[in-house]
Amino acid sequence: MIAIKHPEYQAFPLWRLVITAGIASYIEENPPMAKAIEHCLARHARKDFGDIDQYDKEQNEYAIIKGLRVLSSYPLNETVKIWIITDQYEHATTILLPEEY
Repeated sequence: MIAIKHPEYQAFPLWRLVITAGIASYIEENPPMAKAIEHCLARHARKDFGDIDQYDKEQNEYAIIKGLRVLSSYPLNETVKIWIITDQYEHATTILLPEEY
């Protein structure tokens, strides 16, 4: 079983955590990456949205206030990037590979 822990500090609610099949497979093939993904989730929860442009960062700040969708993007290595999306309407945070969107 793959377990990703909620970060202790959350600037906004992350709600229920969901990982996609692609992330589950990636962690199964690379178990140490679970900690890297948890680190990215902690950054997301602190409003460090990773590799997105300034416009999208501003949209995320607006989304937090209005209860909308918040997107972060983080490289795990030279070839793998993850997205973390918190959908406040659905009360869920999903960790996925961009191609799974």
